[in-house]
Amino acid sequence: MNNTYNLIFLTVFYLIHLIVARNIKVIYKRLKNYYLSLFLIYSTYIIPTLIFRTMQISIYSGLNYYGLFILLIIIMSLPGVKSYIKFCKNSKMKKSTTKQKFTRINVILIASVFEELFFRGYIQYTLFAQFGLVSVPITSLLFILSHYVSPTSKYFNIKVYLLQFTLSIILGGFYICTENILLCILGHLIFNLSELGKILKS
Repeated sequence: MNNTYNLIFLTVFYLIHLIVARNIKVIYKRLKNYYLSLFLIYSTYIIPTLIFRTMQISIYSGLNYYGLFILLIIIMSLPGVKSYIKFCKNSKMKKSTTKQKFTRINVILIASVFEELFFRGYIQYTLFAQFGLVSVPITSLLFILSHYVSPTSKYFNIKVYLLQFTLSIILGGFYICTENILLCILGHLIFNLSELGKILKS
């Protein structure tokens, strides 16, 4: 019965997240405050994680996997650079002010933390108790859907989604092996850094 309740709560929280992500522009227009809007969408990541406290936060757990894990993420990031450069160009980042660049950098860095807390630390952890290893591809599909409904999805193509799905599979696999959410955050951060260089040059 506990597993059933956990799945119900997971579904509710995920749907709330999708609704907020899909309508973030509308929410921004209503609130008229960018940072408050950002706080709202990140709240959909962190609230269920704090309530259920599922993730492990030990820097020593899975220490033997760090080298292999980081190598895989770096290799995976290389083909993603071209796609992200195209994304940055489409986003018209060349005329960005210093403040806008700083905001985007923060979003990239913060997203690495909150997305991992939510997708690996909460969703995958909860699904693993019910579905075992199948929880990894399920979580990865939910991860992709979250990006698909966001306003930035118009800048993504199938290659970007495949990269994101592969990233999620790798992160999910290492989370099962290590139960260390910090390792997943580190990997996600390294992957997102392939986007960061273009922003700084814009």
